[in-house]
Amino acid sequence: MKLIILACSMFLILALPLAAEAQTASRISITSTLESVRITRTTRVSYFLLWNREITPTPLGHAFLTCHRAPLGVWTCNSTYTLPYGRLATMGEAHHFRRYSLIIVGGTRSKRAVRESAQGYQGVAGTLTTWRIGPGTYRLAFAIQ
Repeated sequence: MKLIILACSMFLILALPLAAEAQTASRISITSTLESVRITRTTRVSYFLLWNREITPTPLGHAFLTCHRAPLGVWTCNSTYTLPYGRLATMGEAHHFRRYSLIIVGGTRSKRAVRESAQGYQGVAGTLTTWRIGPGTYRLAFAIQ
């Protein structure tokens, strides 16, 4: 009996932080397609269209990703993602472009968000994880707090 109580209490201790994190973080998952890229020796500028075909057959928005090559082959990146309710700004480092994570450093609120009394992306923080799922196609996972 003591073992069952101990196991249940350990489960609660381990599960409570996960439940709290699940309530505070909002997740958005969309697909992006690479429309254009310009690469020089030290700079890479990419333009993406953002899609969620479950919602609409037209693009939801677009993104610009600008990366500068730092020493040792690391890319320092800044990006702006324009979505229906505002823009998200990210920054961070990418070692390669098959999979990388950037930090969401801020956001804005669009006129549409104001009209519809939606929050927008003001004062948000979180992470963006991007991974390649096909030629010129990437899956984006925003974890916004």
